[in-house]
Amino acid sequence: MSNYVWSKIICNQEVFDKIVMDSPTNPSHSIISFHKILGVDYDDREARNVLVVKNADDTYELKYCQRWFYPITCITRLIETFHDVIWYLVEENHIYVSKFYWDNGVKEDIMDIEYQYYDWLDENPIFGDALDFSDDDVWYFLETLQEKWINWESNDNFARYLDVAAHDVDHPFKSRP
Repeated sequence: MSNYVWSKIICNQEVFDKIVMDSPTNPSHSIISFHKILGVDYDDREARNVLVVKNADDTYELKYCQRWFYPITCITRLIETFHDVIWYLVEENHIYVSKFYWDNGVKEDIMDIEYQYYDWLDENPIFGDALDFSDDDVWYFLETLQEKWINWESNDNFARYLDVAAHDVDHPFKSRP
C-alpha cells in the first residue's frame, strides 16, 4: 500500500532563498535542498516537484507530496534553525493534520479533521481534481474551519515518526469508536 504525505511549509524570504532551487527538469516546480542547509539525509536530500506560492505578506508556501513518512529530522532541524517556519503535514487518509512550529522548542499541534473533511469533500467533489499533485485539497478545507489544534507532547524528539509510515503512527484519534 502506498500512502502519501502532503507537506506545506510556510517560510520567509531568507529560508526560501536558502533551501529552494529551480528544478532542472520541470520549470514549473522547484526543489527543496535540505542537505545544503541542514546537513541531513532525506531521500535524495531533496524534495522534488515543490509547488511554490508567494503570499501577499511576502511569506512562501512550499507544497509537495512524498510517500509514507514524515521527514521528521528535516522538520525539527529546519524549525530549530529558523524559528518562524511552520510545517504542516497530512497523511493520505486525512484523519488529522500536524502543525510543527517553534515555541521554546519544536512543538507539534494536531487537529482531528476526518469527519469534517469528508463532509466538505462530499460538498466539493471536483475541487481537488484541478489541483497539482504537489498540492492537496486539505489546505483549502482548513481555510473553511475554525481550527481547533491540540498540542501533542513529545519528550523524545518525535520518535513516533522515525521509521514508521505515517498511516501507522499511533495518533490520539486512532482509538476512537
